Amino acid sequence: MFYTKQIVMVGSLLGTRAQLQELINFVMRKKIQPVIDSVFPLQDAKEAQKKMEAGMHSGKILLKS
Repeated sequence: MFYTKQIVMVGSLLGTRAQLQELINFVMRKKIQPVIDSVFPLQDAKEAQKKMEAGMHSGKILLKS
């Protein structure tokens, strides 16, 4: 069914609730910084999508309202 409808299922198991809270606290202390490639205004979402599909990014592509 997944293949015929081209559905993708992505997930992650992080462990216990305590481990998840520890991870959140770690991120909140700013020990992890995301790599942001570019920021597009929401009205330019089509261009952002094209950039992503072309593989012309080396980090996250953000849309800003």
